Amino acid sequence: MKFSGMVFQDNAIRFGLEPHHQVATLLFDNLGVKLTNETLDRTASQISAFTIPVTVEESAQSPIVTVFLYGIVELDEGVRATLCVSLGDRTALFDLPRGMLIEQPPVDSQGQTQISENKDNLAFERQLTATLSAGAEDVLLTLFLLVERTQKNKTAFGQLQIDHLLLALPSVNELT
Repeated sequence: MKFSGMVFQDNAIRFGLEPHHQVATLLFDNLGVKLTNETLDRTASQISAFTIPVTVEESAQSPIVTVFLYGIVELDEGVRATLCVSLGDRTALFDLPRGMLIEQPPVDSQGQTQISENKDNLAFERQLTATLSAGAEDVLLTLFLLVERTQKNKTAFGQLQIDHLLLALPSVNELT
C-alpha cells in the first residue's frame, strides 16, 4: 500500500509525500483552540477531518497506518486539553496537560525560561496505529481538539494547537 494523492483541507498549508509514498506529511495553520481572559466560554473546540487517497495491492489484507501528531499545549492551572483521534478501526483520547516535552523551553538573554511557573507549556508528540478495512481507498483521519476550564476561573488561559502530522505506512521490508 502507498499514498497516491494529495489532500486539501482548510487548515492545511502544505502536504508532502516522501519518494516511496510510504509517509505523508501535513503541516497546519490555525488548527487549534484557545481560551483567553477575553473569552468567557468554559470550552473551546474544533473538529477537523480529512482523507488521503491510497493505492492498495491486490494481495494486501487489512492495511496498517500510524499517525504521529505534533503540537503545543499551554495551560493555566484549572484548564485541561484533550485530543481525540479517530483513524481506521481505532479511536484514542489523549489528555494533554502532562504532554511529553520534546524541546527545552526558550530562554531569554539572562538564561531564564520564558514560561511562567503556573503553566505547562509543552510541545507534545502522540501516535496512534490503526488497521484500515480491507480494500480501503483512502485514509480518513478525524481530530477533535478540546480545551476546557475545569474551575470557575474565567481568566484562566488554555491553548491546544496541532502543528503537523505524519501518516506512515509499513514498508514492504517491515511486512516480511
